[in-house]
Amino acid sequence: MVGDCENLSFPDGNLTAYVYILLGGRCVELSIALPTVILYAIILFLGIVGNVCTCIVIIRNTSMHTATNYYLFSLAVSDLLMLVLGLPMELFSALDTVYPYRFGEFVCKLRAFLVEFTSYASILTITAFSIERWLAICFPLKVQLFSKLTRASKLISLAWAVAFVCATPMGHYVIINRLPLPTFAINQSWTHLVSDDGWTVKDTDFCALDVAAPTAQRVLIQFAFWAFFCVPIVIISVLYVHIGLKLRVADEYLRKSDDMAKDRRRVYRARKSVLRVLVAVVAAFFICWLPFHAQRMLTIIVDSANVSAAMQQIYLFIFYLSGYFYYANSAVNPIIYNVLSQKFRRAFCRTIFPKTLAKMLIDTSSDKCTVTRKSLHVFSSTRRNFVSMPGTFVNATAPRSVTLIRGRIDGERATINEGCKLSTPVHLLPNKQVHSMVELPNDSQNVSDIERLFRIVQLNDSNNRTICATPPMF
Repeated sequence: MVGDCENLSFPDGNLTAYVYILLGGRCVELSIALPTVILYAIILFLGIVGNVCTCIVIIRNTSMHTATNYYLFSLAVSDLLMLVLGLPMELFSALDTVYPYRFGEFVCKLRAFLVEFTSYASILTITAFSIERWLAICFPLKVQLFSKLTRASKLISLAWAVAFVCATPMGHYVIINRLPLPTFAINQSWTHLVSDDGWTVKDTDFCALDVAAPTAQRVLIQFAFWAFFCVPIVIISVLYVHIGLKLRVADEYLRKSDDMAKDRRRVYRARKSVLRVLVAVVAAFFICWLPFHAQRMLTIIVDSANVSAAMQQIYLFIFYLSGYFYYANSAVNPIIYNVLSQKFRRAFCRTIFPKTLAKMLIDTSSDKCTVTRKSLHVFSSTRRNFVSMPGTFVNATAPRSVTLIRGRIDGERATINEGCKLSTPVHLLPNKQVHSMVELPNDSQNVSDIERLFRIVQLNDSNNRTICATPPMF
């Protein structure tokens, strides 16, 4: 250990016991400190690498400059700041003495504010991202209003602004506290040996919410619990249940359609992949934050001066467990939101690794269908070129116009993302048959801003009966 781990000893044995009961030992026991340091070091390393790589991949790949990835970038930044600002101090506390606090009140307040601020920003970003996914899947025709980059930027800025305002009171009320002298230690002949001011016990400094303001302490903790845990988890759960129901309905459409079994299996696999991501989002958020808020709520519910030894052990267990899970959430987010995405994995390999290694790591099997250029019918126009074939991507200059399928030619091959596989080219269908479409991010440098790509979700025949339906995917 770095500091002196010998417990404080005072002329009066009752005062020594008083300090030990309320603050515990000056150093963390080796059986706890060693695994804590190892776990925190692993979380810090993985979290920094994962979130930094996420930011680099999104910045350096223009195809990743979408509204969804803006949210992921914001999430990576908030998680990275949370790890950098919070974990080094936790590691120091595990290696050094727990008290007295060594860094002064300014550092105490600043760290409390910044950690709270970044954690709020992370939660609000997760909620905003979940709402965006809900709109994209459940209300595809309205997604154009919510998935533009400018709107995503404004929502992200709003989330950070709200987080800043809500975290400010925490920075105000967190101070360096000292244990007050118990009544039996006041005005004693030895009081000057244990107190500098006659009212507090020296060398018991600790950084925490002001113990002299219990009402403010309760309000802040309860506000954080409800506003930044309970409400977001309810919202996210409801949204993802709705998404799951929508995908189930889409399955029913596919069962009734005449699509080939191979196409149905592909869609089923995609649906399961989406559901895995959704379950991971909710589970990670709930599991990682529940111990943290439980530990906080215990501090305002339980009277620390009148607790049993068993209750102290339970609280100590929850205290360390909450720290592990609290910071692990910031390290696991890059895995949940990015690595589970095939598009991100490919961009990650191309960006982070050398070209030769990237080609070895990138899976050649893909959800995309590749066809030779000869099988495509290329149309020329005074404005732009199109590639047309039975498939799903429609290039339109206005929501009501349905013209040609758009693919991207790369050398002698062209990539078409399939959804509804039709026997009739989409550009020959009457407009009324296109029941619903989803706007896609424009990742091609050869397409102007006024051209938009749409993914057909449902097509009807002339009698308004469904020909083909495909659930929107991530």
